[in-house]
Amino acid sequence: MKSIFSIVIALGLWAVTLQVNAQTKHLEKLEIGNALFREGSYQEAIDAYTEAIALDSTLIQAYNNRGNAYFRLNQFINALSDYDKVISRSPKDADAYLNRGNVYAIIGDNWRAVRDYNTAINLNNKNEEAYYNRALTYFYLKNYIKAKEDMMQCVKLNPKNVEAQNYLGICLYFEGKPAEALTHIGKAIEIAPQYAEAYYHRATVYFGEKMYGQALQDIEKAIQLAPHIAEYKALKVEIEKVK
Repeated sequence: MKSIFSIVIALGLWAVTLQVNAQTKHLEKLEIGNALFREGSYQEAIDAYTEAIALDSTLIQAYNNRGNAYFRLNQFINALSDYDKVISRSPKDADAYLNRGNVYAIIGDNWRAVRDYNTAINLNNKNEEAYYNRALTYFYLKNYIKAKEDMMQCVKLNPKNVEAQNYLGICLYFEGKPAEALTHIGKAIEIAPQYAEAYYHRATVYFGEKMYGQALQDIEKAIQLAPHIAEYKALKVEIEKVK
């Protein structure tokens, strides 16, 4: 028969094991959520993150990642709520401001988006995505000067950012600098020869500069790469009218 002392020791060890399991269970749920997210199973990932949060309500990464999953499912109010929780708990988390800014941008709340991108950049001035997304927001607000400045910063941080090269080019064109515009759009095409939008933008510049042969060649390439986009076909019609 076991002594009372040995039984007490055994019970103590069992209690410690239970405590350790409780302390790690939330991390297991977090990792399960991450794996499901990577698979594209976003609702299942949300369920796993929610379980992780139920086990540990201070688990910031679970809130952030659940927000990302909500974002992928276009559940933007839920995504905002989770990013708000991350920011309230970790106010110097640059990625949380970036993520929340992305939600504001996609729902059309552009000035709140810019505010969050500003904070993300202030916290991390090497944040290429924040510069690029802020530039796009400025672009849609028709503030091409600020969009150009941010696109230039993106290109400085990463010269192979094809989207930044492309939009920097079109911003320069709107600024009345067609030669510089063609240089940057050409770099985008050089890096990514299948990037239809860059051909469209270069065709736009060529058309504006009355270089109709080059414009037609580029717009036909854009249509070949993305035949479903009506804007490309419309520009081809305009070019053919004057060519």
